[in-house]
Amino acid sequence: MLICGNIWWRPYVVPPERPEIFDFRNKDKQHRKIEPFNEGQELKLQCQVIGGRPQPKVVWFLESQLIEGRTEVYDNMVKNVITIDPVARHHLHSRLACNASNTNLITASIRQITLDVNCKYLKVAHL
Repeated sequence: MLICGNIWWRPYVVPPERPEIFDFRNKDKQHRKIEPFNEGQELKLQCQVIGGRPQPKVVWFLESQLIEGRTEVYDNMVKNVITIDPVARHHLHSRLACNASNTNLITASIRQITLDVNCKYLKVAHL
């Protein structure tokens, strides 16, 4: 608590809500299941976080590697959009996590998905 003259100022922290991940292929934003991606296809996902004071920072991780995304800030919401182009065989079963945090005093809020990739055949055997 800070005292400035006769004014008391009490800084406070409000954690953000848990992140939500949306697949741009789905028109219904309430759809929570991410369908498989095809190898060679573009993967575009959005992470949306509501609330938080101070405003949260929203970032993506593929396994433990930070992925650069495009951040959009609104009054009470922060979005971060990532694109992986093309999706490759090595992305199969990779963990993709969206983290939202607004202070080191509170643990980051995380939503994680496992990527499902329909891989192309490597070799066709002739009978």
